[in-house]
Amino acid sequence: MTKALIRPFLPLILAAAAFAGAGSAIAAPITGLPGADGWQFIGNSQNATNVIFARGGTTNFDTFITSFRLGAGDSFAGTGFQGSAGGSLVSGTWLAGDRIIGLGISSGRALNSATLKIDFGGTSTWRAATAVGGADGIGSFGAGGNGSIQTQSIQSASTYAPQDTQFKDMAGIVRPAGTIDYESALRAFAVLDSGGINYNNMEFLINYDDLLRLNMPVAAIGNFSKFVVNASGPVAGQPAGVNEGAEVAFSYALAFPTVQVVPTPATLALVALALFGVGITRRRA
Repeated sequence: MTKALIRPFLPLILAAAAFAGAGSAIAAPITGLPGADGWQFIGNSQNATNVIFARGGTTNFDTFITSFRLGAGDSFAGTGFQGSAGGSLVSGTWLAGDRIIGLGISSGRALNSATLKIDFGGTSTWRAATAVGGADGIGSFGAGGNGSIQTQSIQSASTYAPQDTQFKDMAGIVRPAGTIDYESALRAFAVLDSGGINYNNMEFLINYDDLLRLNMPVAAIGNFSKFVVNASGPVAGQPAGVNEGAEVAFSYALAFPTVQVVPTPATLALVALALFGVGITRRRA
């Protein structure tokens, strides 16, 4: 094509090149500290301004969210007080280019478990309590929409490993744990205390594309997706095993960021071929 023929398509070509170059949104290893890693702060579990409070006691925690395409160099910077060892995030069934959703919590008190209920389709009936700290809100999995999953992170020997509990398929039927083993699509990184027991910060990573490869019947990600997070910890002065938690449901306005879809080289080749064809047609005309 001549320069005159290329010129009208130059902005589109440049845009396509920039789009193709877009990749992971994280420029450094994640640390398990969502605030330090620059994840988007959503709200505190005791602040009804940005959060639909479902139920709970005095436990409070900040909640963060992020999303990115997994890059070949993305990694986790594990330390002696982390719940998981450091290393590349591109390992096992996780592939470069996968769409990752990150959910983080940060608390001023000790926590020992966290549960995430993710409603990709946004059709759940989760609702707020009538007051902060009220017990009449709905945040249970049973109220989740079709294509939802629930996962809990439980402290074990030296790691907080996400464990599948149940999911609701696209027909709205709740399937128990083990029906589909999707633990490989979930990773959790907790910053443990000096005793290696409790934590104040945690980051969950959900590999959406790995869920699809596992034939997980989840709905599409969009600006309608939402989630519930529950976190609990020991109660001071009470015997071990006595915990107090808080559970919050996030509104449509505080939905998942949509992960940018990067075109494959084959797609870009087709775009280039189409532009070339248009140029040839113009020249013949």
